Amino acid sequence: MAKDEESSVDLTGDILNYLTEHPDAADTPEGIALWWMKRQRFEVSVKLVSVALEELDRRGLLDKTILADGTFLYRLSLSPKPAKFLQ
Repeated sequence: MAKDEESSVDLTGDILNYLTEHPDAADTPEGIALWWMKRQRFEVSVKLVSVALEELDRRGLLDKTILADGTFLYRLSLSPKPAKFLQ
């Protein structure tokens, strides 16, 4: 499958996912590209970042704080770690 075809398949899935979650949505191609796709990709990015942060926390490289509203705040661990954990 050519790269353009793969991109088209990815986009069709993203558009259908957005419309499934927002069945009353309607927009122009420009609006869809600007708002729908940006939002879909942002949500996917947040999920991927969360997985990466949890892995770094599990390895002891980050400190995780739970805020009053239940969200998490991450920072570099204040406890020094052996170099093997940084790889």
